Amino acid sequence: NEIIVAGNYVPSEYIRDTIWHFVNTHQNIPVLFDGPIRSHEQDEVIRPILGKFVVIELELEKDLAIERLLHRRIDPETGETFPENFQGNVNPKTGNTLTTREDDNREAIEKRISWSLSESLPIIEKWKNDNHIVHKINANQPIEKVFEEISNFILKF
Repeated sequence: NEIIVAGNYVPSEYIRDTIWHFVNTHQNIPVLFDGPIRSHEQDEVIRPILGKFVVIELELEKDLAIERLLHRRIDPETGETFPENFQGNVNPKTGNTLTTREDDNREAIEKRISWSLSESLPIIEKWKNDNHIVHKINANQPIEKVFEEISNFILKF
């Protein structure tokens, strides 16, 4: 938690071990991971576990990304995310009170974005070259439209 709150990424070995355990206990089940590989080091240790995979790349302007992250709220038990325009302060599915992540502050967000631009984007190009499907979605649209496009793409698999 201290690592995340500071705006840093979790060490690769933690992510590798978590993904390895999940993949090996859920064989033959399609899985959607949210950004498990974010650096060249992570790519080296995690990609062999995943094998062939499909990537959804969300293209989003920096200022809009910052605003969305600054104002999102999270269900602390499920991790479900709610945008700024969500009415109420409770997850209607669980009854849990929504909170703000400690690392959703401007300094930590700017650090994550800068790191992502320098580390993650080159990896996406590498995946394209390795013939992984990379589907780009314009995330500058309203969140509901982005969700619809992601959902429609996932349903193809």
